Amino acid sequence: MPYDLNKLASAIPAALAAAQAADPGEDNDGGACNFDSVYVEITGLSKEKVMATLYKAGNGDGDKGFRLFASKPFGKRVFFLNFDSRGQGNRKTAMAEAACKYLKESGIDARMYYRMD
Repeated sequence: MPYDLNKLASAIPAALAAAQAADPGEDNDGGACNFDSVYVEITGLSKEKVMATLYKAGNGDGDKGFRLFASKPFGKRVFFLNFDSRGQGNRKTAMAEAACKYLKESGIDARMYYRMD
């Protein structure tokens, strides 16, 4: 059964808002520089279709800070979703975790990817 891409796409704007609401501010960006982000495993759809649909959902008509890329770090194709993660340390982690939490509460199998630089 193919992945429900429309369900994920419709949840992205609210996940972006959750990330922005969780931003602790510039003064709270201690910790290690990291690449922490949300990821989802999507099968049954072409990479091009997934990228186009999710990028449009996250950015609408302009660039709101949503970034997206595909990779196979675990042997399976996953899509990394970066929700306007300002900063580079704890601030970025807090925002990514808030977006991931929202997606999970929406019934999407989203996971956190933690990686220090």
